[in-house]
Amino acid sequence: MERLSLIWEPVGPHGEPELRIFVDDVDLVELVASVELPDAVKDGAPEIAGGYAGLPAWTLRGKLVEHFLGGPKSHMYCGPHDKTVLLGCDCGEPGCWPLMARVEASSTEVRWGDFEQPHRRGRWSHHALGPIVFERGLYEKTLAEAEEASPPPDPPPTDAPTAPTEGPAVPPSPEQERRNARARLR
Repeated sequence: MERLSLIWEPVGPHGEPELRIFVDDVDLVELVASVELPDAVKDGAPEIAGGYAGLPAWTLRGKLVEHFLGGPKSHMYCGPHDKTVLLGCDCGEPGCWPLMARVEASSTEVRWGDFEQPHRRGRWSHHALGPIVFERGLYEKTLAEAEEASPPPDPPPTDAPTAPTEGPAVPPSPEQERRNARARLR
């Protein structure tokens, strides 16, 4: 069985914390990127493979355990209602480019399977990702620890930087380039 690790990192938009997922000490984003790359290359957009980030703290406040056990709103209205959003878009909005999986829990294990990128349903295959199986007791302990360590709710920043109105054009960030590439392919 695999080992789940969850780490809060302040790397989301405006420095908001996001929950990063690691499976056996490997970032889930990296695992997914390697699986998606062949299909992204076929689509002519290799830069969109693995264009994910952890889930922003605001999406999980007070419901982290329920979410990662496949709770009733774990789909976050992003795709199939029988699946759970594990990773969100690197723009900070989970529904923009979610990685979803079916989460099934028995008395002894939690299984992530049937992975998909809903915007590429039927075109991209995520079969090489799983299933990923966790021992339920350790899984729930990891979820409870992450819930306990979750950052306090902060109001959105009011002093967010604005785009320059004069001067040279600012080149798009890698995240913006991926968003633009995804938009062209939709």
